[in-house]
Amino acid sequence: MKKPIKYDIAISFAEENRDAALAMALALKAKGFKNVYYYPDRPDWTLGRPLKDALTSIYSAESRFVIILLSDSYSRKEHTQVELEAVRARMKNDPDEVFVIPVLIGENVIEQYPDLKSIGYIQWNHKPQKIAGYLQEIFSAENIGQLKDMAGKKWTKTIIHHYNFTKKVINNF
Repeated sequence: MKKPIKYDIAISFAEENRDAALAMALALKAKGFKNVYYYPDRPDWTLGRPLKDALTSIYSAESRFVIILLSDSYSRKEHTQVELEAVRARMKNDPDEVFVIPVLIGENVIEQYPDLKSIGYIQWNHKPQKIAGYLQEIFSAENIGQLKDMAGKKWTKTIIHHYNFTKKVINNF
């Protein structure tokens, strides 16, 4: 049985990028995403649980979407690797699901993650409001509602096409 979704979006980040993560969380909340998992806001969501198990559950099953703030620091942190492995497992279990949004902080960071290189990603460029706006557009209530109405079917090609088109727009601003 699948776990119920607790969070609209979970943000995975290295501590060195906490300011960017906070800016992203605030921008998402301003755009109407109600349940954003940004751990400094809600330590009670992992408190008392084995941290590895809690993080694996949050990033593999309890979040509708996951934003990964990829930076040079991200690959060197123990907890981010637990989060990334949870995302990779989810990608492997359901390769047609569109749920992970890599956000690149720095140049050539994506080269460190060949498995994420093949999906759409966004450059940080210190523009969290723009990124949140794109996410709001891509994953609007209308699109999410259409997907829920499909009763057991995978994400539609329309959403994937919309996502890939938006990726091109984002990478060019």
